[in-house]
Amino acid sequence: MERRNNVASGDFWWRTTEELPKDWTEGAFHGNGVLGSMVYFTEREGSYFLHVELGSNEVYDRRKTRDFWMAKQFDNPRLPIGYLEYPMGRLYGEGNGPAEYEMHTDIYRGRTDLVLRNVPAKKGGCEEVSCRFYVCAEQPVIVIEQKKGDIGNWKFTPREAVSPRQTFGLERQEEFRIDPSYQKNPSPKIWEKKAKDGRLQETGSVQYLEEDYRTITICRYDEERSALFVTIDQDKNLEVEKVRSNLGAALCTEYQKYHQEWWEHYFQISGIEIPDQTLEAFYWRQIYKLGSAVRRKSRVLDNQGPWLSTTPWPGTWWNLNVQLCYWPLYTSGRLEQADSLNRYLEKYQENLIQNVAPKYRHDSSGIGTNSTWNLRSKIADPLEDNGLQFVELGNLTWALHDCWLYYRMTMDQGMLRDFLYPLLRRSINYYLHFVKKGEDEKWHLPFTDSPEYGERCEDCNYDLSLLRWGCKTLLEAAEVLKITDEKEEMWREICENLTDYPVDETGYLIGKNLPYARSHRHFSHLMMHMPLYLVNRDNSDCWELLEKSIGHWFSYKGDILGFSYVGASLMYSAYQRGTKALEYIRQLLKNHITRNSMYREAGPVIETPLAAAECIQQLLLQSWGNKIRIFPAVPEEWESASFDHFAAQGGFRVSAVYENHRTVKIELESLAGEPCILETDMKRARIRYQNGNTEIRNMELDSKIKLAAGEKVLLTSVLGDGEAFQREC
Repeated sequence: MERRNNVASGDFWWRTTEELPKDWTEGAFHGNGVLGSMVYFTEREGSYFLHVELGSNEVYDRRKTRDFWMAKQFDNPRLPIGYLEYPMGRLYGEGNGPAEYEMHTDIYRGRTDLVLRNVPAKKGGCEEVSCRFYVCAEQPVIVIEQKKGDIGNWKFTPREAVSPRQTFGLERQEEFRIDPSYQKNPSPKIWEKKAKDGRLQETGSVQYLEEDYRTITICRYDEERSALFVTIDQDKNLEVEKVRSNLGAALCTEYQKYHQEWWEHYFQISGIEIPDQTLEAFYWRQIYKLGSAVRRKSRVLDNQGPWLSTTPWPGTWWNLNVQLCYWPLYTSGRLEQADSLNRYLEKYQENLIQNVAPKYRHDSSGIGTNSTWNLRSKIADPLEDNGLQFVELGNLTWALHDCWLYYRMTMDQGMLRDFLYPLLRRSINYYLHFVKKGEDEKWHLPFTDSPEYGERCEDCNYDLSLLRWGCKTLLEAAEVLKITDEKEEMWREICENLTDYPVDETGYLIGKNLPYARSHRHFSHLMMHMPLYLVNRDNSDCWELLEKSIGHWFSYKGDILGFSYVGASLMYSAYQRGTKALEYIRQLLKNHITRNSMYREAGPVIETPLAAAECIQQLLLQSWGNKIRIFPAVPEEWESASFDHFAAQGGFRVSAVYENHRTVKIELESLAGEPCILETDMKRARIRYQNGNTEIRNMELDSKIKLAAGEKVLLTSVLGDGEAFQREC
């Protein structure tokens, strides 16, 4: 497929008055995993301004945190930076007629072009303003290239370093989101440098924070290149001259060339083609968003990415949000970016230990509901009242399930041995401090919380699922690593004798004696089906129970929000109900996704549309249960579809073509030489091996394909008369 044309379906266009973007839900966004910019228009007293909001996911408040519930979101949350504005005057109804504009985000090139005509000029009459916006893919620079208009018209305004949660609560007068004892940071200090003719050469600000931290923003006006360059940095005792020097060094590189090369390479990694053009465009927009929001060396992808706005969520949430953000990176094969989660958890392992009470630190680690930059977030002790709102034991274990997906896609045993196995072991050890065997000879858990349900119960399904998955995975990892672990007997005991998941006539309960009885957006009580696949269509006959549970879950409408539809779609896909899975994706897009593919619950947050990309992937490829499942849940209305270079568990790269409601071509590449079991609707296939040998085989439901590490194989469907389809992926 021609990737450039394919990706272009996701481009953003703004042309009409009604489409004029006016805020975070409508603007054009750019990023490089650290810095971000968002372009839209603002209006004050009838005059319009072209607005560029500046962001950095490395800028946090640095106060000593009070580590209880939401306190850290006031003490050391993400902080706003500032914005640039270009005055436009009265865009409509003056001069030679209403202003005309066209704005286009070319996601394949990672940039936005804007042209405005009939803009009122300062000296009378009208002018044309033309700009290009992007964030350098390889350098720490936000760029505005001024094609037409005066670069000197841009004005930088720093924002006050106030917690976005505090601002959000005050704006809406929501007392539960306000800290009455909150003290503002000092106002930022601003400077300007001008040339002899009075034209701006540089403007910027210094924000002084506690612990001698400083946030420095520099905007350089470059007349020769007709461009404005912005960089943002934060560190202890940071000096303006150092930031200025770093900006100069970045601009001495071929930043435009590197930028374009990075994005072209990124989009070549993998792709899809599906007949639903709206859904395909949405998919590419999420892939672009991920390329803008996270890189291997960037911080963990939090609730905002590099586009911080006024929001109650200016940090990182560990009971769902992080996990969903990373999901689409695994199947799409963008594993270098997914590695940022592994690296960040590894970097702050000591803080994950400090999150548990002192008596557990010798062998346990965990994390509470939310954190900020350093992952400090106390995890509750279910046996004591320690002032924490939620007793969520499984958040770290769930995050490590994402890391396990990374391992399974790469089969990187070094990563498994040095990072994942030891940390997963510590997270499961925390559970093991609290399990007890009951009179029924089954292991049980004390009172804990299913995320955000707000009522504790014994044998919570969230925790039962994660504990069982963790023990099962540790046994598998120990076998891979050829480790004899003193905990193995206990892990096996949990796998074999942990109590069953509590259910009643409505389906799965939240936990023992606690029915699902009020609207609740989380799908935590159903995690044994997805994403953990502990209960699945291969090992049980439980679809009726799950379908009943989903129906009961959605019957309470009030808090059924965006990621609820993600969960439901993925569960239907797991049981090959692709048509119904597609319905949930479409409902999500129709009712909850903003014009620029963003999302908000109360305030802006980004995990849901990203996770919806995973919903699309799972219609085309699934690889749980040691099988590669080709087109497992294609909706009935889709006559054709294809994907290329997706990643599958076991260390495989997979491409496939679906035509006339059947799979006609599959290409497999093994990276690690693992056993390959293929689930496909092909009845008969011609198999061409890399050494040139071919065979015709009657395919079973689960067909074994022998592949050595580095070897490829091509399967093409054979019709009854022996004719093979020949298609290019």
